[in-house]
Amino acid sequence: MVRSPSRSRHWRLRVAAVTGSLVVLAACGEAAPSGPGSADFSTERTTTAVASAAPSPAASPPASEPAAATGTAAVSGLRGATLYGVTGRDAGVVAVGSADEFAAGWTSADGQVWQPAWVASDGGPARFRAVAAGDDGLVAFAGADDSASTVWTSDDGGAWAPVEASGIEGRINAVAFHDGQWFAVGDLIDTEGGEAVGGAVYVSDDGSSWSVLTDELLVGEATVSDVVGGDGGLVIVGFDVDGGTVWLDTEPRREPITDGFEGSTIQGVAVTDDGFVALGRGVADLRPVAWTSPDGRSWERTDLDADVFGPSEQIHDLTTTADGRLLAVGATDDGGMVWTSADGVTWARGG
Repeated sequence: MVRSPSRSRHWRLRVAAVTGSLVVLAACGEAAPSGPGSADFSTERTTTAVASAAPSPAASPPASEPAAATGTAAVSGLRGATLYGVTGRDAGVVAVGSADEFAAGWTSADGQVWQPAWVASDGGPARFRAVAAGDDGLVAFAGADDSASTVWTSDDGGAWAPVEASGIEGRINAVAFHDGQWFAVGDLIDTEGGEAVGGAVYVSDDGSSWSVLTDELLVGEATVSDVVGGDGGLVIVGFDVDGGTVWLDTEPRREPITDGFEGSTIQGVAVTDDGFVALGRGVADLRPVAWTSPDGRSWERTDLDADVFGPSEQIHDLTTTADGRLLAVGATDDGGMVWTSADGVTWARGG
């Protein structure tokens, strides 16, 4: 399950050189909401008290200012932010990432207006990497690229605190809740050089005690960027030197699916009523790309409007909201950005 360190290093340097500010190694994941939802998100949000010391004012990120509109629609509350993970809930949307060099979280009733969350920041990480909603709350992962991720929890996304966790041996890029269990994917890290040396898949019953599933689900040399649970099981996505890859845990030999993903990275994947939607970019031209699939096995590729996803803008994650929309998150030069779609093919800026 360990990929060649030299090949991995060359691939990552190549991607970094091509994409500039586009971050393609740390997409995050989510658990998709199940069941039909209301056409409008609820505006109710209850901030949960967290059993940890309150951070000092100097350690807490300041409230974000509204971001400048760079397209047909703007989002507010995300200036200076980068969104790395997002998950849909019945009460709205929860996102995590960073703001002003601090780990940060946000909640939104509609995907357009965002409110900052409280984060216990006493010696905490510089950013959250992934988030997912389960039956009894939310789990997020935080940490740097060159160290093992830590686990944080929240009842509703309005307040976050770290928890003691075990079994995580590298950085986590995505987390999902499926059939009563938590699943996380990411990269094993060389403790001396701080570089990724192999993909990893983890499972947990409680969100804090984790074990490795890689022996059962072979991910080879690829960077594993996202995971989502569907009716047929897990759909895991990532990429390697040749392009994007999809793995299904229901396949007898779990061989990777690569048709249609050549020369592209896959940033994230979400489950919909019609199947699955994935987002990524072409490595050579940075063209935004979407893929749709009814079953996770066969995928149709669509080149997206470059005016909607600018070449220097980061795409990190996507989720399905309670009303059935797709919502992707990332960042522009001004701060956090949100994109929405009804079908995964036609996208618009803003919530």
